[in-house]
Amino acid sequence: MALEKKEIYHAPQWLAFRKRLLHMDNDQCSHCAQSSAQRILQVHHKYYIPGRLPWQYPPKACLVLCRSCHAQLHGKVQPRKGWQYMGHDYCRKGKVPCENCQTKIKHCFLIFHPQWGTLQVGTICCDRLTTTTYATEQRNLDKKRAHYFKSIHWQKTERGNKHRRYKGRHILVFKRGGAYFLKIEETFGHKKFATPEEAQNHAFTIIHDGRLRSYELAKPVPSTILPLDI
Repeated sequence: MALEKKEIYHAPQWLAFRKRLLHMDNDQCSHCAQSSAQRILQVHHKYYIPGRLPWQYPPKACLVLCRSCHAQLHGKVQPRKGWQYMGHDYCRKGKVPCENCQTKIKHCFLIFHPQWGTLQVGTICCDRLTTTTYATEQRNLDKKRAHYFKSIHWQKTERGNKHRRYKGRHILVFKRGGAYFLKIEETFGHKKFATPEEAQNHAFTIIHDGRLRSYELAKPVPSTILPLDI
C-alpha cells in the first residue's frame, strides 16, 4: 500500500535519513551556513527517480538547505546570490522602477540568474546582487565622460577643429574628406568618425580602457589625409 505524501515525511525512515544528513552538514544550510537554531532546515533532492522514496537516495544526491534558500533554488523566491552582470544603459524614457527594490532609476543595469532570468536594476542593487562593483565603476566612468564632453577645456583651432588636453594628452578632432579623425599627441589615427562627438568619445574610451598605448604605436596615416592646416 502506497504512502501518502504527508505520511512519507512523517515516516521513521525519513526522519532518520533527514537527521543523518543534517548531522553530516554540521546542522547548517549548505548555501548560507545558517544553523537550525536560526532557520528551519530542509532536505533538497538534486534529482528524483520514479518509485523511489525520498530516503532511498545516497547522501550526495541531497542538500541541506534553510527554507529560504530551498525556495530560491526552486525559483519560488528571488535569489540573493549568484547574479551575473550583463550590461548597462541609460533609461532614455525617464526614470523607471528598479525591478529589485522599485526605486526609480535612470541608470539601468541588466543582471541575470540561471534560475530566475533577467532583472533591470539600479546601481546599488546591481552591486549587491552580483557582489561586484561593476555598476558603481560604470556610473563613475559615465560621470567622467559627461564632464569630459562638457568641459570648458575644449577649444577650437583657427580652422574650427576641437582640441584639448586630457589626462596629460593633447587631443585634436579634425575633418578631412567628409569624415572626422583623431590626433592624440603626435599620432594621427586611421579610424573615421561620422561626427566630432564620436571621435571625442573614442579618445575618451581608449584613454580609460588602456588601448591608448596601441594607438600611440600605430603606423602613420596616408599623406593624403594628413592635416596640414589644422
